[in-house]
Amino acid sequence: MSPEIQSENELQRIKKLNDYSILNTLPENEYDNITKLAANICETPTAQINFLESNTIWNKSKIGEIIVTDIIYLLCSMAIKGTDVFIISDISSDEKYKNISINSNYPQINFFAGAPIITSDGHAIGILCVMDYLPRQLSDKQISTLKSFSQVILSLLELRLKIKENNKLELALSEANTKIRNYDRTIDEINSIVFTDESGVITHTNKLFSKISQSKILEESLIEQNNFIQRITNSIPGMLGYWTKELKNAFANIAYLEWFGKTPEEMIGISMRDLLGEELFQKNESRIISALNGIAQRFVREIKKADGSIGYTWSQYIPDIVNGEVKGFFVLITDITELKKAEMELVKAKEEAEKAKEIAVFANKAKSEFLANISHEIRTPMNAILGFSELLNSKLEDDALKQYSNSIMTSGQILLTLINDVLDLSKIESGKIELHYSSVNLRKIMNEMQVIFSQKIKEKKINFEIEIEPNLPEFLALDEMRLRQILLNLIGNSVKFTDTGYILVTVNPSFLNLETKRLNLIIGVNDTGIGIHNHNIENIFDAFTQSTGQDENKYGGSGLGLAIVKKLITLMKGEISLSSKEGVGTTISIFLSNIEIVSESKPKAEILLETNQFSDKIKFEPATILLVDDVKLNRELVIQFLRKYTELKIIEADNGQVAVEKAIEHKPNLILMDIKMPVMNGLEAIIKIKENKSTSHIPILALTASAFEQTKFEVMSLSDGYIQKPVSRKQLLRNLTEFLPYTPISNNTGEIKNNL
Repeated sequence: MSPEIQSENELQRIKKLNDYSILNTLPENEYDNITKLAANICETPTAQINFLESNTIWNKSKIGEIIVTDIIYLLCSMAIKGTDVFIISDISSDEKYKNISINSNYPQINFFAGAPIITSDGHAIGILCVMDYLPRQLSDKQISTLKSFSQVILSLLELRLKIKENNKLELALSEANTKIRNYDRTIDEINSIVFTDESGVITHTNKLFSKISQSKILEESLIEQNNFIQRITNSIPGMLGYWTKELKNAFANIAYLEWFGKTPEEMIGISMRDLLGEELFQKNESRIISALNGIAQRFVREIKKADGSIGYTWSQYIPDIVNGEVKGFFVLITDITELKKAEMELVKAKEEAEKAKEIAVFANKAKSEFLANISHEIRTPMNAILGFSELLNSKLEDDALKQYSNSIMTSGQILLTLINDVLDLSKIESGKIELHYSSVNLRKIMNEMQVIFSQKIKEKKINFEIEIEPNLPEFLALDEMRLRQILLNLIGNSVKFTDTGYILVTVNPSFLNLETKRLNLIIGVNDTGIGIHNHNIENIFDAFTQSTGQDENKYGGSGLGLAIVKKLITLMKGEISLSSKEGVGTTISIFLSNIEIVSESKPKAEILLETNQFSDKIKFEPATILLVDDVKLNRELVIQFLRKYTELKIIEADNGQVAVEKAIEHKPNLILMDIKMPVMNGLEAIIKIKENKSTSHIPILALTASAFEQTKFEVMSLSDGYIQKPVSRKQLLRNLTEFLPYTPISNNTGEIKNNL
């Protein structure tokens, strides 16, 4: 167990636990209604009522599967030290608790909230806690309700203590009455004056104390007894009444009288049917019968108050059994109207939240459909703009015209980047992006970053260095595509905003556990660029936000890059921090935790990004390609890209149905398949081609304008390859070489060797 709870008044606190008869006792089901309500209102799968001795925890009620373990003892020990609700929203990410030894045979909790049970003289004796397997938050109302329930538990303990004291008092009074009766009999033997005659014969006697005097003593004693009992019961925070087996009221404390709006004279002797009313009496009749049969009843009920309003109570019918006979039953009532109202408000809020969620889901679906359509509609003409600009640029010799062509291509790429950023941000916010982890060589990615930015760095004449700790494992489990996106954004920003000095990228692993093969990773990007003013740092990760005063003509940008980076890192359960000084430079640090160390490299087929090392100086072996696209301009672009490769024969189709027919007829060596087409779309066509025995062997390379992950992975699961539009000539050729035999061509000697 964890260290003992430290308290200045520990002895007094333990005495309180003894007074309440808690220590060395088993769980009691009379507390289960509270734990059920607490779990229900806080929307957690489990709740517990625990009382803490110096180094022991006594569980009095438990709802859910979680048992008391070291972590629960520690959390209860922490919670009992304060006066407010103690909350840890995510235990797994909390440095204080996440490495505590946990028994793996039991479910692991990740959320804990505990309200201390504090006596009127300030001793914290226990905790009402709610727990969950997943991280979560509590609303202010839920926190307030949890505190109120802890006070209800204390009220029950106080009530039990008062009843215990009352029983002792009744025993003492019973003994006193016995002594009075004995005293009365003694008076009848000895408290008399005896008169005799001369011979000594008793003639008559006179009592010193009359029967009236004796009765008065007894009456005064009983009045004091009743007054004392009344004072005790009136001090109880709940309502207490007593009903005979004839269902007549024999006792009610002040709280009970006030609840029903009765005076003592009006209450004593009233029937329960008349007090509750016929409807409510019938609702409780089965419980009343059970109580009269000696079976205790505990329940939450709706009840009508004296002012006509509806209230809610937690009620107990406790049989009064004497020598095996039921004489009547006690009624203990705790007013939980406010708690019930809070619960109903939470239920209503939950229902409203569900409705809002449905609306949001519908809106997200509509937005996703809109973005999917607009993505396709924009990328289709962009495919022609960028593709034909690339072809035009390769044929122009006039420098001025070549510059115009380059401007078209550059503007097109900027527009495409903006489209991609808006789509990425939308997909992240709507939860459409999923991470796909694979074995990644981080050193290789960093080397590629150096190649990608080498030309720009050379033009600016700045230093670019990458420092990687030598002990970094060769392969880590990461989402390669998203990690590249993050690094391209961050390093790209540094290159854009740095004109003198240097850019330094660092990679530092921190091993958590070599046995479990896990580590934390810190990636830093430091530059001596223009920096960021203090008042801009706070909002720098917000969407569409740029530094105030930034030269838009010089630097451009949409303000989405860092927003996407932050959201992607959060999706990876990582953190990003930024420090900067205007005119000095900027440092950005990424912290990724609990990364798995793996031993195998990712297969080549999974690498989707194009490298800059591919050469188009190749000669294909004779082959037939079936080109399928409903847009004639897109088909024309691919034909022009492959125009110089006369060994390639191209057959065209403008929809999926025609594609299936021509695939069966011509048996091409490769099919380039668009996805969104009329008559029959590309996915349907791929399925039919793969199902046909005569064409199932033909590789299919999908070309699509969709930018959504779902579409992408659906296509990849059916096809043999994937290219996203707009398509560049180099990208197309590189993909063709994965499926068609070819021979690289040397500048001097011609053909040198076959690739396949």
